[in-house]
Amino acid sequence: MLNSKDIQYFIVVQVIYFIIMIAMTAPLIEGVFAILWIVYSFYFFRGILKKQKQVNLQQSNEIKYQVGKALDEVESSNLKLSKLVNTLAGGVVLIDEKGFIKMENQTFLSMFNLESLMDQEYHLIEKIKPLFQPIIEAFTAEVNKRVQIKNHERFFDLIMTPIFDDSVFEGLLILVNDITELKIAEQFQKQFTADVSHELKTPLSAILGMTEIMINSPVKPDKQKEFLKTLHEEADRLEKMIKDLLIISKLDRIDLEFIKTPTSIKTLVEKSSRLLQTQIERKNLQLIIKVDDYRLMLEEQKFHQVMVNLLSNALQYTDHGSITIEGKKLNEFYQLKVMDTGIGMDEEHLPFVFKRFYRVDAARSRESGGSGLGLSIVKNVVVKHGGQIQVISQINQGTTFTILLPI
Repeated sequence: MLNSKDIQYFIVVQVIYFIIMIAMTAPLIEGVFAILWIVYSFYFFRGILKKQKQVNLQQSNEIKYQVGKALDEVESSNLKLSKLVNTLAGGVVLIDEKGFIKMENQTFLSMFNLESLMDQEYHLIEKIKPLFQPIIEAFTAEVNKRVQIKNHERFFDLIMTPIFDDSVFEGLLILVNDITELKIAEQFQKQFTADVSHELKTPLSAILGMTEIMINSPVKPDKQKEFLKTLHEEADRLEKMIKDLLIISKLDRIDLEFIKTPTSIKTLVEKSSRLLQTQIERKNLQLIIKVDDYRLMLEEQKFHQVMVNLLSNALQYTDHGSITIEGKKLNEFYQLKVMDTGIGMDEEHLPFVFKRFYRVDAARSRESGGSGLGLSIVKNVVVKHGGQIQVISQINQGTTFTILLPI
């Protein structure tokens, strides 16, 4: 590239050459100077071309550097975006204006147990049939759409949003969330509400029926006493159920935190046993306590409820023999057993005994005033202490509940 210095230098040399040419008269000398001028001009312009090439090369390298830097930034941005998208808890899918998948995150692939669908001709996610119809509807209409679908026993929430550039449709963004746990919780809540309504209705119906008879019909004194006894039993049962429902409600709270303190397990067991001592003696049962003392981090009041519920359950289904409580340290756990010699139950009932309102013997449970919530409370408290609970039982041989608590 010519600059001002090169031009000035060339003009000065040109002027000097012409002055010399005018001053010279000999043809030979003029010829020599002409040759020198040609050689000088050749090397001068050759140098100019060389400089121009160097400048062009430098500019080319600069452009390459800037382009490379821009590509690195784009790649870095894409990598960051890819990492961000892949860390999302929900699935993300991008479909272009022709209906082909251009992007998906790992969460989406994991949800449907798929390999990558990008750069493959899967039109409108036809690989997953339940997704096809809602997506084709949103894609065709170019509108926002939200639906819930079921795929292999799991439920998903789809939010589909069209993408526009200057009013030109460029594709569809799909967000997918697994709502299976929410659906299960909803179903559980509906079932729980139905169970509560049914269980509350039974004692209320008895109370209303008895009071209506006593109000509208003459009742003999001995019958009045019988009716009042029944009313008291049903009201007592109703009160127990409401108390248990309040406990269950508190235990179900996500933000519930147990305030645990070092607690003597032996002292706690003995304290809980004393509450039922009179009922145990009334049934002529033997209570055996063989608990090695150990201090565990427990929410004492809640675990006291666990022991009372387990002992009440044993007492309810045991008419002769004994109730035994054993406790000992096992490696990293403390094992606590509550064993009875009662009527026991079939193996088919064992998976359901901790379910709310589940009763192996509904008639006998109602006679004893049981709410059907005691064992559910027991499991909930044990689990919230980081422990485990198991049950084994045999007909006419008794039942054993085993709790393992972390030390």
